[in-house]
Amino acid sequence: WPAAPRDLLHLMEPGDATRFEAALAAAAREPGRLRFEGRLVGASGKSRTVEIDGRLVEGGNARRTMLGTIRDVSERHEAEREIRESESRYRALFHSIDEGFCVVDMVFDATGAAVDLRFRETNGAFHRHSGLGDVVGRLASAAVPGLERVWLDGLGKVCAEGLSFRHSGRIEALGRI
Repeated sequence: WPAAPRDLLHLMEPGDATRFEAALAAAAREPGRLRFEGRLVGASGKSRTVEIDGRLVEGGNARRTMLGTIRDVSERHEAEREIRESESRYRALFHSIDEGFCVVDMVFDATGAAVDLRFRETNGAFHRHSGLGDVVGRLASAAVPGLERVWLDGLGKVCAEGLSFRHSGRIEALGRI
């Protein structure tokens, strides 16, 4: 290897330097692309996450050269971490509430009328209150045959027009309030 890729080793955090050396060795055995993600430590001591994407090319004097890019992806990693934390908080809340809750995808016909819904996610309280078991991924027409039109029309307006929908009463198809 020319010195340039190996020069990065002293800038890397120790575990990442070991992984980078292994990636370089693998790329040398089977020439092709090198893709690596790791942390470089700057002069200030601050660590940044980088993505290295390179390609080996044959140079003169039987030397290989790596052409590629090093891109700082620290902000992307931070955003992904924040999304994971937010998702974790959402899941904890979603599954801890006492109200039955479900997330659905509406199915519309060619005229824009709501004709069915597919259960995307449900919480434990939804199962207890509705009596419906494992419905995630299923259509309401299969899980709740005879579901009253008022539910499809109301939920269809929520999805299509952003209108709120409140309906209380018995869901006859479930035999429950």
